[in-house]
Amino acid sequence: LGLLAEWVAAELQDAQPEPPLRLDVQDGLGVVGDERLLKLLLQQLLRNARQFAGGGEARVEIAGERQGDALHLRVRDRGIGFDMAHAGKLFQPFQRLHGRDEGAGDGLGLAIAQRVAARHRGALSAEARPGDGATFHVVLRDAQ
Repeated sequence: LGLLAEWVAAELQDAQPEPPLRLDVQDGLGVVGDERLLKLLLQQLLRNARQFAGGGEARVEIAGERQGDALHLRVRDRGIGFDMAHAGKLFQPFQRLHGRDEGAGDGLGLAIAQRVAARHRGALSAEARPGDGATFHVVLRDAQ
């Protein structure tokens, strides 16, 4: 999964050099699953981190641990964060917690990421504070 994350980061950086994306991925992260869908999940999370970097470099850390047949990931950025009072809207299609002037897109990225996690019998959740970045918690279970 780490190699897939680095691949996604390189593609995002090639497509749009600014803001720079600095990725720190823990070694040894792996899961048995649909490579195309896992790449899509990582694209949505890394694109989201870049969109809400708050100016300057977007820094993202990906770490996790195995628990039985599941990989528990933490995808942490250092961007503008969000108010947890509005977290209920976060994974709903076409819902945005930030305006276009703050980098908001079409409101589909995190909804797509959540559905990819669900296809891997897992889940996606988030925690954040305004001005202090966000951490996305991703649970992915190995394919049967």
